[in-house]
Amino acid sequence: MTGESIMLTILCSLLTATSNLLMRKGLVDAGGLAFTGGGRMAQVFHILQQAPFDIGVIVYGIAAIIWFRVLSIAQVSLSYPFLIATTFVLVSVGAMLFFKEPFSLQKILSIFIILVGIIGVANA
Repeated sequence: MTGESIMLTILCSLLTATSNLLMRKGLVDAGGLAFTGGGRMAQVFHILQQAPFDIGVIVYGIAAIIWFRVLSIAQVSLSYPFLIATTFVLVSVGAMLFFKEPFSLQKILSIFIILVGIIGVANA
């Protein structure tokens, strides 16, 4: 990977993680999304009225455009595992910080094992 592709992949990862955290905030603020019962369209409309959700969708779109650039200049077999690994860590830490989700030693070790696996796949 070149310096440009590494920097763009990191930026894409930051934006993807941010967008996921914003969309979660919007969904939580809206009371969630249920696939059972009636009123699904009302739920969707209510979610779309949540600013964090809307901003998250826009940020996700920006991340996708940046990712398209990475795909055009870097090997996907290297850049994709790098994107997934960094996004995985950022979302996990963000969930702990912003949503007070539990972060145990077991979760830390499990994330480490997953990252080692992703690195192994990328280097195979």
